[in-house]
Amino acid sequence: MACLLQSAPLWADPLPIQLTVGELEFAGLTLEDVELHTEDEGIRFEAASAVMEGNADLQLRSLNLHCPELGSADSGWCPAGQWQMQIHSVDSKWQQPLQGKLTTAVWNDAEQKLDGTLSAGEFNAQVEYRPSETASIARVIWTSQALASLPFRALLPEQLEWIKAGSSAAVLSMDLSSTDPDLRVDYQLMLKDLSLDSPDGLYAAEGLSLQGRGQWRMGDSSQISVNAKFLAGEVLLDSFYTAFGPEALDLKAEIQLSDQQVSIQNLQLSDDGSMHVQANVSYSPKDPVNTLEYQVQQLRLRFPVAYERYLAPVLAAWTLDKLTVTGGLSWAGSGHSGGFPSGTLEFDDLSVVDHLQNRFAFTGMSAHIEAGNSSGVSDFSWQGLLLGRINLGAGNLQLKTAPGEFELAQPLSLAVLGGEFVVDRFHLQLPSEEESRTEPQVNFNAVLNDMDLQQLTQALGWPTFAGRISGRIPGVSLDAGVLTVDGLLSFEVFDGKVELSKVRVERPFGVLPSFAADLEVDNLDLQQLTSAFSFGRIAGRLDGYVRDLRMLDWSPVSFDAWMGTPERQSDSNQISRQAVNSLTSIGGGGATAALTGPIMRMFSNFSYRKLGMGCKLENYICAIRGLADEDDSVLIMEGSGVPKLMIKVFNRRMDFPQLVANLEAASSGESIRIGDP
Repeated sequence: MACLLQSAPLWADPLPIQLTVGELEFAGLTLEDVELHTEDEGIRFEAASAVMEGNADLQLRSLNLHCPELGSADSGWCPAGQWQMQIHSVDSKWQQPLQGKLTTAVWNDAEQKLDGTLSAGEFNAQVEYRPSETASIARVIWTSQALASLPFRALLPEQLEWIKAGSSAAVLSMDLSSTDPDLRVDYQLMLKDLSLDSPDGLYAAEGLSLQGRGQWRMGDSSQISVNAKFLAGEVLLDSFYTAFGPEALDLKAEIQLSDQQVSIQNLQLSDDGSMHVQANVSYSPKDPVNTLEYQVQQLRLRFPVAYERYLAPVLAAWTLDKLTVTGGLSWAGSGHSGGFPSGTLEFDDLSVVDHLQNRFAFTGMSAHIEAGNSSGVSDFSWQGLLLGRINLGAGNLQLKTAPGEFELAQPLSLAVLGGEFVVDRFHLQLPSEEESRTEPQVNFNAVLNDMDLQQLTQALGWPTFAGRISGRIPGVSLDAGVLTVDGLLSFEVFDGKVELSKVRVERPFGVLPSFAADLEVDNLDLQQLTSAFSFGRIAGRLDGYVRDLRMLDWSPVSFDAWMGTPERQSDSNQISRQAVNSLTSIGGGGATAALTGPIMRMFSNFSYRKLGMGCKLENYICAIRGLADEDDSVLIMEGSGVPKLMIKVFNRRMDFPQLVANLEAASSGESIRIGDP
């Protein structure tokens, strides 16, 4: 054939040629049913099929090369030649038609090279072929090609159908003379402005740009080496979101793909020092029980950058996405799907402050925690701990660990608000994949010893009053985002007792927290209670209740309440002139006219036999009830002795926000405004 091509006079006076060969080996290809013949418009080379040496999975069919001119050994054979073929899998499950032009074909003793173009639909690339004694290298090169136009889509993951926009540039290199049974493709790849969206909306990307290089070995199982940089763009992976830049995220990995398993070895992720990961991961798509296994040699996060880029979007579901985080943490361990990770978790001077909502602050945390291990005790300490405006100070604790569980090794005692807060028991259990719940279960019980009410009320932003408070929290649990109290919360305050039952809090750290409880008041000293405010002095005792209390965002929306002197109190008690004014003002009026008379001005204190007032709140309207109902009023204080005062409320239905405002004003000694100015 070479002699035929070098016969220069042939093309000057073309002769009809018909050459048929059953099988022909050429440049690592075995060609079958080869035919060469001349035409009026040149010469045509055809082959029914071809198989690349060392790769039995791919087959070329319908090879066709048309040369309008023959050319020469010096200027190049077949100038302006056109070619086409189809690439099939041996099992014929997919095929890809290709075509292009032959721009350079130099084939002589000194040099062999083929250059041309490749087209597949809207996809266009340059093709190079360089045979030598040591290798026969074929390259495919393209720039600025739409990702949607990429050929060989049947070989690529079906998730490529999610791509909405983006372009690519690449250099693919293959050694066609290799005796390796697997086809090896060395690649350099650049993706720009990639946008994708999964049908379920869980996975998406916008404006993603990355560059990478590596090798793809295709055989019975595919092996892909990756060395990539994520340069820009946004990515959503289920509940995880991040935006890349200005620093690149470096990714390195060795990936093995087969029908039975996906294995990622030597996975490395690094991001300018804010994050570093070294791990091995394997996934078995056909194993429904144990599909994922991982071994993490090192996971290191440095804050605040790692929190802002990688943790805040995930923690947003718990409204923990606007925190100030400094310090660092590291973890090394292993795990599998359906089980709990094990390993060692360490905190390095970690501080987490909720500056925006002022819910909590942890500072100077250090820890060495054997997470998931059932032997040994883990240490945890901190320099500062703030819950709301309650300062719990520094502390340390020891934890007993088991897979998915953490428990106090010994009681924790904290000096709080001039008293002591002792946690007798704390147990945290993380959710597993076998369970329907998605949040951890928390159980603890604690004791309050002799806390200073003045410090507590100041910290809570309440009207300040003196006294001490003690009590017991019998048991608290957090399950599926709902905090419940087991039994009664009992507190000793104002020489009496306050008990809370049926306590339930939904979304305690989330948006619009919901609170429900029943409250019982027993034998409080009214003089201690009223002396804490500017309400005026009232002697005696107080019983009462608040039942079916419901609060939304810590504001009451419904309840049934009653506060009054107990039935066992039969003797008269004293009430000050200021307290009488406050009681009458709460109901929407000023002091009784009788107090302004000449004789009444002589008295600074009065006697009363009973006090009592109730409110049933619905739709922000308080239905008032008292000691006795009359046709036009409700009695809330029954006087005794001389002079005898009776205080009545004539407005049986009151706007609850206005009632609260009146109570706050009376308690602070301010004047009360009723109605519009």
